[in-house]
Amino acid sequence: LLAAFTLVACGGEDEQAIVDEAKAQVALVFATGDSATSVTQYLTLPTTVGDVQITWASGNTAVISNAGVVVRQTADTNVTLTATLTLGEATATKQFALKVLAAVVVIDPQDALDDLEITGSLLGYTVATGRYNTKADIVLPTTSMTLAVSWSSSNAAVISNTGVVVRPDYGQNDSTVILTATIGTVTRDFVVTVLAITEKPVSLILEDAATILLLSGGIEAGVVTGKLELATEVGNEGVTVTWASSNEAVITPTGSVYRPELGSSNANVTLTATLHKGEATLEKTFDVIVTARTVAAEFAGTVAEVMAQTVGKYVRINDATVFGISADGFFVADATGSAFVYGALPTDFEQGDVINVEGFVAQYFNALQIAGTPTEPIYVVPSTATAT
Repeated sequence: LLAAFTLVACGGEDEQAIVDEAKAQVALVFATGDSATSVTQYLTLPTTVGDVQITWASGNTAVISNAGVVVRQTADTNVTLTATLTLGEATATKQFALKVLAAVVVIDPQDALDDLEITGSLLGYTVATGRYNTKADIVLPTTSMTLAVSWSSSNAAVISNTGVVVRPDYGQNDSTVILTATIGTVTRDFVVTVLAITEKPVSLILEDAATILLLSGGIEAGVVTGKLELATEVGNEGVTVTWASSNEAVITPTGSVYRPELGSSNANVTLTATLHKGEATLEKTFDVIVTARTVAAEFAGTVAEVMAQTVGKYVRINDATVFGISADGFFVADATGSAFVYGALPTDFEQGDVINVEGFVAQYFNALQIAGTPTEPIYVVPSTATAT
């Protein structure tokens, strides 16, 4: 019995030694070009080494099966293969650390172009025509499905090769541009209409307003003989106007005119109109000649004295108070009486002011009044007297 036991024990030790020797020898067989850190193809897994049997177990059978079948994933994957060696009762294991490289996906350029999308904050698309429209820059992708995309524009002045948009100016037509995406030798066209600016630029609004802004009132062919009508608004697009005069003693910024006295030279005056639209401004100048007065008062006195003069005489009422204003003239009075003056009261004056007013004695139906003529309109200057 003792001898038999010794033989068995010796046999077991021999088997383990054989297994251990086989463990040192066992190795994976890689496909051409592969290695433990770069697995791309099936592995050959030995099942025996001499009399030693080998079984295999994969740590991730979805990537490497127990038979060595490799299924590459979308990313590199580490897998451990374990070999179990067996001879009789003797066993041993050996592990192999492997890296299976990600699958190389072959992408069709046409598929990548079909998947391509252009975007933009104001980009529109019409399904019926398959065309785009925009008022702002466009985002042109430089890759699609990992493939590089290049772009070219049929009109880079309107849409650049990088998607920068320059809209046609106000008053111009919309502009249609073809953007061509290219991958390799395959292309795809995107038809984009860039919409013209429809909001009228402030600069153009001001220019148009300046064109129609004219002087009116007592002016003809640049020669001023009476009060001017200086517009404070022009056009119908919200343009306002302020005025400045190079000689306010002759023409005030409100259009009142004080002609040089009889015997004096004519006066040259520049009126500057500043047109306003929001924060934007534009200036327009008018060079005018204010003619000197051609007549002098033949008589000056109180209201009653002046109104007693003959029709057609050029007269001056002194120190009269304005007590009423109508659409076509104004009323003045002093302690001796009242009179109607036919003609606009200059805007520098208002009801209650004391003035000196000159004009011709005229008859309107059965009433007398003071009036002007086209070349000699009524003439009003302030008085230092106290209101009546």
